[in-house]
Amino acid sequence: MVDIGSNTVRMHLYLYEKGKLMDLMHKKKVAGLASYVKGGYMTNKGIKKLLKILKDYQNLMEILDIPHNYFFATAAIRNTENARDILELVEKQLKIDIDLLSGEEEAAFGYAGIREEYQFDDGIIVDIGGGSTEITILEDQKIRYTTSMKEGSLSLKTKFVKGLYPRNKEIKNMEKYIKKLIEKENLPEISKKMNLYGIGGTIRSCGNISQEYFDLNSAKKLGPFMVDSLYHELKNKDKEAMTTVLQVSPERLHTILPGMAILKRILKETQPKEIYISKKGIREGYLKSRIKADEKGKK
Repeated sequence: MVDIGSNTVRMHLYLYEKGKLMDLMHKKKVAGLASYVKGGYMTNKGIKKLLKILKDYQNLMEILDIPHNYFFATAAIRNTENARDILELVEKQLKIDIDLLSGEEEAAFGYAGIREEYQFDDGIIVDIGGGSTEITILEDQKIRYTTSMKEGSLSLKTKFVKGLYPRNKEIKNMEKYIKKLIEKENLPEISKKMNLYGIGGTIRSCGNISQEYFDLNSAKKLGPFMVDSLYHELKNKDKEAMTTVLQVSPERLHTILPGMAILKRILKETQPKEIYISKKGIREGYLKSRIKADEKGKK
């Protein structure tokens, strides 16, 4: 399966047996597709980059003789004015049919994927990608609220930051923008303390960086205060914090602060008890859904 995101394009090879998915291998290419969107349209340079990556993955699939191949895209293509043209070009040149997910589908598949790792009745589910952010609030195993915002770590970086790393004025402008953006979503009041369950590159990188920086036993659980503390240190370009990012997630240096700015604002609005980070998410949720649909179609 190939997941076309705003920052990365990932290929995962899964073994599916007895209702369980096993991730056998995966490859990742940092494409930064969101940075190739100008005036709402993905540039020819960005489209050519996408085609090359997909062709490389397609060749690998043929060598491995994979019987079932699935391709899906999220905000990287969804938020562009020429999305349909991109999909048609990929289908024409590579004979690849890309499933373009809506924001609602992305949130739903993310929730289904998290359920593969965590079981909970109430929770706040957050997926911060490169070009969008999904927030879902679950109460008594029922989705009470869900939204998809058209901003993520890379789109924010592209919109507000001129250089590699945000300057103080750029950070302030970014924070004001995020505050207004989330206020427009009218998040419901949460009557009881919940945990936040995170997926996506920003939150996973935040967990990995925090594990090293705070000397934690695991990257799967964080206290909200850790996010605040790490964000403050990165915002002030603390040498130890910056070095940790370069050691753990160097490819995220330019997007980690914009992504964490979104997370920090969500934490302020929702006040969760703890943050749990899931390795499983939209890919697993999407793939299980497709497998079930294919099996149903054979009957």
